[in-house]
Amino acid sequence: MLQQQFDSTSIEDIITYRHWHAESEKYTGGDSLATALYLGWAIDGAVRLEEFWYAGTRRVAVYYFDLIRDDEKMTMPVIGNPYIDQLVAQGQHELVSVGKYRRSQHEIEMEARV
Repeated sequence: MLQQQFDSTSIEDIITYRHWHAESEKYTGGDSLATALYLGWAIDGAVRLEEFWYAGTRRVAVYYFDLIRDDEKMTMPVIGNPYIDQLVAQGQHELVSVGKYRRSQHEIEMEARV
């Protein structure tokens, strides 16, 4: 289990405290993940990436984060955005491509370097 470390600016980036629950929303935004990490949840294991393509040119990325806190576990599906891309790129989390449009590990690693 990896504990996400925050610097002083990342906590200030949380503009809104945003609670999320799987029964209320199918997906959520980066603010819900930031709130969960701030409240003591930790990313547990690899982050899964599922990509959807619309009209062949518009990409929507959904990241699946397995989170753990004490004896509680949950999977939080988060719509990709620059904050999430940065979190994944800077973190020590393996990124695994899942779903219909799977990319090779090499492609994922190359994108993380950009």
